Amino acid sequence: MDDASGNGCRCPSVPKVLRRHLAPLAGLALLLPLAGCSVDEPTPVVASRAPVATPTTATRAPVTPSPTTPTSVATVSLPAPTFRPEGTFNEDDAIGFAAYYLLVLNHARATGDSSQLRSISDAGCNTCAYHAEAVDTAHSQGLIAQNLDVHFDSGTLTYFSPETQEADVSVQMSNPDGGYLNPDGSPFGQVPALTSTGVIEVRMVDGRWLVQGLPG
Repeated sequence: MDDASGNGCRCPSVPKVLRRHLAPLAGLALLLPLAGCSVDEPTPVVASRAPVATPTTATRAPVTPSPTTPTSVATVSLPAPTFRPEGTFNEDDAIGFAAYYLLVLNHARATGDSSQLRSISDAGCNTCAYHAEAVDTAHSQGLIAQNLDVHFDSGTLTYFSPETQEADVSVQMSNPDGGYLNPDGSPFGQVPALTSTGVIEVRMVDGRWLVQGLPG
């Protein structure tokens, strides 16, 4: 389930400078990176559940995207991200699945196909549905994605329960300058480069990982 306080900060989810660009299309506020606190503002991350006794941290090198020519979302075809075989609830896979969600979100934005994004989202995750709807809306409008990847930089468990098979992962994310273009190539809205933190809540259901809460 979503928790409005899950990211532990009071940062606005949509910068004011972008609201005028995003207002014409309902649901497109989440063309922006996942909402969270900028690391420039040292607000501590607060877990929505009791913390683990010994936090586990995983770090991956940021991915630098190769320059590409913008392509209409209606014509992009990319291989879908894959995750290692599921079925075991453990700390490393909880963090790995949070990172995997970001890869699937990036793939959905690049291709205009939200089906895989929806398949790994819990039915009760309203923020997950909002991201998927934003992808669908952008696709229906023929918008062109440009450098909208959100990169997983590191993740730390703040909650881990084998009994309920739920975990909270505090994720540090970054994104380059990017945005969407209108079909005629004119700017629709720009996203500044940003590093931020937020909590991604995951759980395992019948041997399958699902995201049940996102920063927002």
